[in-house]
Parts: sequence; structure tokens; C-alpha cells
Amino acid sequence: MTSAGHGMPVDPGIRLVVIVSTDPSDLFFANQLYRRFKLAGIVLEHQRDPPDARPRWQKALSLLNRPGELFNRIRAWLSRAWHERIDRLSYQELPADFGEDGQRLDQAVDCPVLRIEGTGRLNHDDTVDWIRNCAPDLIVVCGAALLRKPIIEIPLHGVLNLHGGLSQFYRGLFTTDWAVHNREPEYVGATVHFVSEGIDDGGVVYQARPNLNVNDHPNRCYEKVVHLGVEMMSAAIVAIASGELHATQAPSSMGCLYRKRNFTSAVKRRLWRHWRRIMAEYDQQRKNRDRAVNACLIHPFAVEGAPQWSGANINTKEDSS
Repeated sequence: MTSAGHGMPVDPGIRLVVIVSTDPSDLFFANQLYRRFKLAGIVLEHQRDPPDARPRWQKALSLLNRPGELFNRIRAWLSRAWHERIDRLSYQELPADFGEDGQRLDQAVDCPVLRIEGTGRLNHDDTVDWIRNCAPDLIVVCGAALLRKPIIEIPLHGVLNLHGGLSQFYRGLFTTDWAVHNREPEYVGATVHFVSEGIDDGGVVYQARPNLNVNDHPNRCYEKVVHLGVEMMSAAIVAIASGELHATQAPSSMGCLYRKRNFTSAVKRRLWRHWRRIMAEYDQQRKNRDRAVNACLIHPFAVEGAPQWSGANINTKEDSS
């Protein structure tokens, strides 16, 4: 089997389910894989809880009886207003652009699609049953909520995740932004790894770093990571289907874990205030800094095609060598 291109979808020889959120980068990922491979199903997760359908007067009255909740709601509203202001300053002129593929799921999708909404809904029994009924041999994930054991155990060949960072250095969310913020743009990269019940700590299949330009802003860096990640995941799917896959457990001393709450408005302001200087400093020292990071990559992915790993058992979800 050869790697899937951009023509007719290729049957990978295994049943494949894709799980993504409604974030533009994740929609882009799903659309790209749909066009490359025949899919058994797609789960599209809207991670926000549905809005309260009660009349406003009822909601206001209930909050008046709960002053602590009212205070939290006001604080959350002020926080959202401030973040929106920062977003306008930081992102309006330099947004991440994934084209039409980042706006909605392809209307021509002819495989089953499950659309779910709400925090924690992904691991509910009804979602697990739907995925199980798709009988996937492999599940691939990008941007979805953490998977629990009932889903992880469904596919024969395991679950692969695209993490937008080099997991031995940066785990969690906004890892491209954090690498630039921490004056380490050489650590901007992507990891395809098997999913465990931890966070970005499963066996690594491929890692790679995009080619960054001195004028790349944080969102452009992230675009490059996602595009590269699609190629890496496509190669991983082909490798699993053909029985040529090798995964290595990441080091026990994993990278720093960044959560959503860590990426505050103050962090965002610093990132966008200093990114030009950070990228210029990196560009001046690029050769030495790249060499140091490249020496630490696990199963480096060649942009023009993945290295061929032989002797791996296709039924083995993870290898600790």
C-alpha cells in the first residue's frame, strides 16, 4: 500500500474512525483524512455545554438566590470580554487560516457522523456504543476531549492522537504558543502517538518539526504544525494497515503539562508583544538550536514520507523498546 494522496479516497484495509472537535484546525484534520481514506465514521464533538433554554427572568431569579454563583457568572463574563479584546488585538489581523476545510465538515461526507455536544459527552455510554457499532480497527483523534478506557479499548490497533507539540517537551494545550512564548520556537512541532489514559504520554509513532520562517507569527506556526500533522497521521494509518509500525514509549520524564487555565490573557499579551523578537533571535541561532532538538526527536518523520519501520507486529498497540 502506498500513502494516500489527494485524489480518490483510499481504502486503508482497516476500519477507521476519526474523532475531532469543532475547532477549525480539527475540522481541517477530519476533512483531509476523509478525502484521503475511506472512513467508517466520524465523531464531531462540540465541547461546550448547550445553552440554558429557560426564560431570562427565570435564570436571573435563580442566580439572585445563589450570590456565589452570580459572582462567578459576572467574573466569567468579564473574563470573556477581556479575552475577546485581547483576541481582537492579537488574532484579528493574523488569524490561523485553514480555509473552507476549517469552517465545517465536508457536506459530501458519506460515512456515518455522530455530532455530540457538551462537556464530558464524548465518554458517555451512548457515544461509546455508537463508536463500538462502527467496529473500528483504528481510531484517530485530533483536539477531542480526553478519552477514557471504554473507548481506548475498542479498536484492535489502538487509538492514535495528533498532538500539536513535541510531547517529551510540551504536553497539553496551546503548546505551539507556549514554545514561542518561552523563547523556544525550535520546540514547535507535532507528535503522532498512541493514546493512553494519561495526557500526551503514549507511545510515539512519529515526530517532526515544521520549517519556520523568521516572519511566522504564532498562528502561522500552528498552521504549519497541523498541516505537517495531517501528513504524519496519514503515514501512520498506512503503516498500521500494512503492518509496518513501530512505537516507542516517550521518556518517563515528560515535558511540562500546560492546561487551558494556564494560557491567561497576560500570557497571550506577552506572546504577541514579543513574537517578532523571539523569532529573530531563533533565526540567528537556528543551526545550533535545531541540531539540539533534532537529536531528541523520537522516530523523526521525513516530510516527503515516513521512515519505514519493519518487524513490528501490527496487533501490538504499543512497544516499549
